[in-house]
Amino acid sequence: MVYLATGQCFGSVVEGLTLNNPTGLVLSACHDMTVRNINLSGPVGSKIGTGLSVDSSSNLSIVGALIANRDVGIKMYGACVGNLLANNTITDNNTGMLFMQPCSAVSIVNSIIWGNTDDVQDQTGLIQFRYSDVKEALLPGTGNISADPLFINAALGNFRLQAGSPCTDAGTNDVAVLPPYDLAGNSRIQDGNNDGIAVVDMGAYESGVVAPIVTLVIKPKVLNLKSEGEFITAELRIEPGSSGCFRRETINISAVNGQALAEPIFAQAQKGKGYTLDCGSTTVKFSREAIIVALPVNVVTTITVSGIFADGRAFHAEDTVKTIKPFRVSEGGNISISAADPVFRLGEVYVFPNPAKGGKVPTFHVEAGLADSVKIRVYTVAGQLAHERTITGSPQVVGSAYAYEYAWEGRIASGVYYYTIEAEKGGQKFKAKGKFAVVR
Repeated sequence: MVYLATGQCFGSVVEGLTLNNPTGLVLSACHDMTVRNINLSGPVGSKIGTGLSVDSSSNLSIVGALIANRDVGIKMYGACVGNLLANNTITDNNTGMLFMQPCSAVSIVNSIIWGNTDDVQDQTGLIQFRYSDVKEALLPGTGNISADPLFINAALGNFRLQAGSPCTDAGTNDVAVLPPYDLAGNSRIQDGNNDGIAVVDMGAYESGVVAPIVTLVIKPKVLNLKSEGEFITAELRIEPGSSGCFRRETINISAVNGQALAEPIFAQAQKGKGYTLDCGSTTVKFSREAIIVALPVNVVTTITVSGIFADGRAFHAEDTVKTIKPFRVSEGGNISISAADPVFRLGEVYVFPNPAKGGKVPTFHVEAGLADSVKIRVYTVAGQLAHERTITGSPQVVGSAYAYEYAWEGRIASGVYYYTIEAEKGGQKFKAKGKFAVVR
């Protein structure tokens, strides 16, 4: 649950939040606040909890929210006065919207409330709808409709609008708090029905030109917070079937675990080239020092990378990394090692720092529980064996896992190296491979 109360939310803006936990987002005694472009849906088919609970809060603007697969989509109760709900999609919940006494003077505009077991429960009789699509009934109010919004694939959780949707260009542009982009990052407002007049769509998504889907791969996948690498790389690629050019200067890490960063971390410019347009795919580097400050320790973390295409459309993509902060434990130490998993199985395998620069020693890290031996072989790019080592004995506790670590010391020539790992216990073997670089 994310719970915001008076001191945390007065006059604030919450944007880009994604929550699928059972209790969603709770606003209590929040006033003059804006919440926009958020996804509070539960897992498909779950119908768990409440997406958004609003208790005794006034003059709120809830804009561009998708809430699906909940017991209750939005619940307002207490002294809630003057709240505006605009361009929201509330669908596939047991109850879409629930308004309880003494809540009053709530306005719903440009919204889709469709496909819920019970779309709207208004216990106040004071809720006003305009330019909205409600399945249960054609409600009084300007611009309201009751027609299938034609979601692309509701069964799979895709609530964007198909071509020909009655919700396309069916809203009103007279909404002061409407952001310039929709929940997917597409520019808003567009001329979705090609009649020469750009009118906002109903719901959280704007139809028309759809931003390409971008995949993200962050490297390294395991980030050792005690190693000394300079950069973390992000590989961005547009999925087949669409096209676009990345504006490199706009690419940034915008959120960690769904929480927007107070100051986004922007990618570094290419030496001697500045910023360029990269079409189809691009690889950028982020300062490792700037990133680790924002990351929690010893967990798998979701990182959101955002940016803008050359045509002005926005994109967002996510990937996960595991952070570790090694500590060493001996039998006489003060830290219990009982939490480490002794089961023989291959876990994280990597070399750090990678690249090993300026005399830094490349260190092999192999998580294998308790093994009889771990054999390391290192090869040059020509396939020649450059180094070999077999580790026996007890592993260390690194983070929360048993790990065998070996530092390859000596005079190592600059270059790219490939390695193989073979962990063995009682005749059972696990193998892994990878590569690293040394720069002298």
